[in-house]
Amino acid sequence: MRRRWSLVIVGAVVTSISVAGGWHSAHADGAPNFGSYTLTATAPGFEMWEDEPSANAHPEGGGQAPYSTSALTSGGRGYGLSSVAWPGATEANADKIALLLFPKSVNGVAVPDAVTGLVGQAAPAANYPIRAEARTGGGKPDSTFDAQGATLKAHADALLATGTAAMKGAEGQAGFSFGDAQTIATSVLSGTTGQASADSRISKIDIGGVIKIQSVTSTATSASDGRTGTSSGSTVVQGLTIGGQPAFVDEQGVHIGEQGQPANAVVSQIANQALTKGGFAFYVAQPQQEITGANAGYTAGSLIIDWKPPSNPSGNEFFIALGGARVSVAATPGIASAPPVTTPAPPSTAPVTASSGGHGGITSTPVTSATPAPAVTRPSSSNPLASNPIAATFDGLGGWVVAGLLGAGLMAAGTRKVADDIVARAPSTCPLETI
Repeated sequence: MRRRWSLVIVGAVVTSISVAGGWHSAHADGAPNFGSYTLTATAPGFEMWEDEPSANAHPEGGGQAPYSTSALTSGGRGYGLSSVAWPGATEANADKIALLLFPKSVNGVAVPDAVTGLVGQAAPAANYPIRAEARTGGGKPDSTFDAQGATLKAHADALLATGTAAMKGAEGQAGFSFGDAQTIATSVLSGTTGQASADSRISKIDIGGVIKIQSVTSTATSASDGRTGTSSGSTVVQGLTIGGQPAFVDEQGVHIGEQGQPANAVVSQIANQALTKGGFAFYVAQPQQEITGANAGYTAGSLIIDWKPPSNPSGNEFFIALGGARVSVAATPGIASAPPVTTPAPPSTAPVTASSGGHGGITSTPVTSATPAPAVTRPSSSNPLASNPIAATFDGLGGWVVAGLLGAGLMAAGTRKVADDIVARAPSTCPLETI
């Protein structure tokens, strides 16, 4: 009898352990065990600011086209955004700013409800409409916006946040135009790491007919496991010409000619005259890499063009930045994954800043075929039943399932034999019973 009861007890213990172990395996593989984390990515196609001496505020205007950003923060909060000609969060959400700043009273006199209600109805019209925006807790995890020449997508859940923007050719002010452009920003929790990546590519850039660029591709990535952070990136300019003459970009600036083959004096004079007559000046922003323990960030290099168009009585000035993909990750380990207590040497708290070519500066390459931007996919662990068997999806979970079945079998066998013993036992007479 005792042996049969022991089967029930052992089976219950094995089943309990298998359930706990299986849950831990599934949960651990679905997301890293972080105490806290912040993962952000921003991918601009090109950024432009415009100013003039008579403006009431400086700069007078600005925006990015196209533009994608994503973020994941502690507590499973995700945010994704993609837009065309994004004016910035403040200007794009002018409706909320107006409601926040609109007075409830003037000199102690309450503003009539009718006036407040009118402002509440009119304010949403100031909200910038050309965007796809998604955030966790907002109902649907996906948002899309399709317009002529632009496709915008955003996604946000507890493990993945993305923004993707694709544009066909467009024309800007004073003779600025470009061809196809795509930006992708991704923040993701996967396995044991948190990652952020930003990718942008803009093609067939024409600025005033003087500067032409076949394409500018900018990438940046960062990752952290809660103890160590890594980051890298690059910006590549392909097919640059100035006044019809070949040119190239490196970390020292813009040069006439081809890499390894400097232009002769005549060619340089032609290109420089075209720049001067067109009102152009070049600057190169160096890449910035920062790594401090588990925190890491990267801002890819960018080509900045200062343009004062000729025949311009108002003195308008344009600043155009190409490249500049940027990412940042910060994470701390959870309690269960904390390393053993040791006494290491005090670490340096100063961030590591790098701008050398070895860390992906801004460079030029010969014109090649376009490289498609990487596809964005959901982590398989966030939807394990979609494509893989459970045992193959979570490492070690198949063993816990087998252990659970074994425990259940032991419980069933033990319970059945105990029941058979109770039924088969001969009836006995109570010694206190009298007839």
